[in-house]
Amino acid sequence: MKPRILSCVIAMTLFTVLAIPVWAQEQSAKRHEENEHQRYRLVDLGTFGGPGSGFFESQRLFTRGGILVGSADTNVSDPYAPNCFNPDCLIERGFEWRNGIMTDLGALLGVNNSAAQSLNGHGLIVGNSENGLIDPLLNIPATDAVAWSNGEIFNLGTLGGYQGGALAVNESSQATGVATNTIPDQYSFFGGTQSRAFLWEDGTMQDLGTLGGPDAFGQFINDGGQVAGFSYTSSIPGPSGFPPFDPFVWDKDMGMRDLGNFGGTQCNPFYLNNRGELVGNMNLAGDQSFHPFLWNGKKLVDLGTFGGSFGQASWVNEVGDVVGFANFPDEVTFHAASWRKGKKIKDLGTIASDNCSAAWDINAKGQIVGLSFAEAGLCVYPSPTITAQRAVLWEDGSIIDLNTRIPQDSGLQLVLALEINDHGEIAGFGIPPGVPLKDFEFHGHAFVLIPCDDARSDEEGCEGEGGNTTTAIQNTHALSSQSSANLGSGLTTRGIATRLQTRFRRSRGFPVWQRE
Repeated sequence: MKPRILSCVIAMTLFTVLAIPVWAQEQSAKRHEENEHQRYRLVDLGTFGGPGSGFFESQRLFTRGGILVGSADTNVSDPYAPNCFNPDCLIERGFEWRNGIMTDLGALLGVNNSAAQSLNGHGLIVGNSENGLIDPLLNIPATDAVAWSNGEIFNLGTLGGYQGGALAVNESSQATGVATNTIPDQYSFFGGTQSRAFLWEDGTMQDLGTLGGPDAFGQFINDGGQVAGFSYTSSIPGPSGFPPFDPFVWDKDMGMRDLGNFGGTQCNPFYLNNRGELVGNMNLAGDQSFHPFLWNGKKLVDLGTFGGSFGQASWVNEVGDVVGFANFPDEVTFHAASWRKGKKIKDLGTIASDNCSAAWDINAKGQIVGLSFAEAGLCVYPSPTITAQRAVLWEDGSIIDLNTRIPQDSGLQLVLALEINDHGEIAGFGIPPGVPLKDFEFHGHAFVLIPCDDARSDEEGCEGEGGNTTTAIQNTHALSSQSSANLGSGLTTRGIATRLQTRFRRSRGFPVWQRE
């Protein structure tokens, strides 16, 4: 499945502004005045010598201490070409950014690709790494689920097959992801044998089962130990050529619970919070349209759109506020949207010169980040004909082009904001001079914005508006090679192979969707 985003043109829905107390208006005006000239120290994370670096969709990237993970290109040719980890056929490595230093996390057994997907506050990072072997079923590089801790890489074991990776980890150091077993399966998410969602804890990888079909995919795990993802509900293929699949939430008491559907055969979960609320998008009957959904812990809710046929819920914070995007009745325009505790939809609008936008993350303070973009004629995303794109922040009823909060000579154009933590730090993608906008996903750079009034931010890079606030990054482990170790008991070092799917690679954060 590869992303295909539907087309769109300008339309605007006006909402009635509810009356609020005078004191609340004054407080909001004060916050707006304080933030009107909020500036950021821009940190361009750079690369390990290759063209690009970035983050992964649908995972929490930051810890409370501002540490984050992602992946970056080296200048070393991929030895497995043409079966490469990324389109540039250069070795890519997972990284950790901490205290201004971006560190190459290394890979299993030599010159291999790796990717860091998620981390917790204890410094445990999970992801995937090639292991130097070739999958005999698919004749592609083999890849293991791995974890990094205290400078070492650990193999998390397998379910007996050749493919897999870890996608998320919680504060109890439980991890989830997907791994293949040895049972042949023509509908496998990876090909070859069955793909199963797993729970890894205390040195053991547990197969979480399915919703009745052959495969399941674990994407998220919250601090309560709930795992969410999607699973085939039968082994009978539909019009798409694949069996239908629904979202699930698994826990130790109830096992894997089918959350249902809106009559269609496909779904795409995007985030699970610590209250057990899951958001994403799913097809309606006939599979010709899809709507944003919220599982509120008790029932499945269709969050609706601005009157059009498609939309997505991208994130839900810990008080139940949801953000994403939705389209209009003309079926050619979409705007960023929010749903207060899963209820009435609100149009977040765009930058004045743009015609489309999408929200990607919301923090505990209600600050929202995403992107706003413009295209001549119909709005299609992603598209090589987009004329302008910018990372944006929605705050106190206003939309802010984040490029206006850094000096013009910063050397990086901010095109997508993926995450904002509760300190107001923002992570996303930017493009250096000479990189076409259409190439930002693989030739862009990961960036971090640190508020200049943040007590944890030094004054360097926060001088007057004319100063250059771009901070150079010290990269370590230019191309490290680490051997595998055991993390806990009962593990094996047998490899599992994978052709990296969209969920294992840097992404723009739009639906992993195939619309016929």
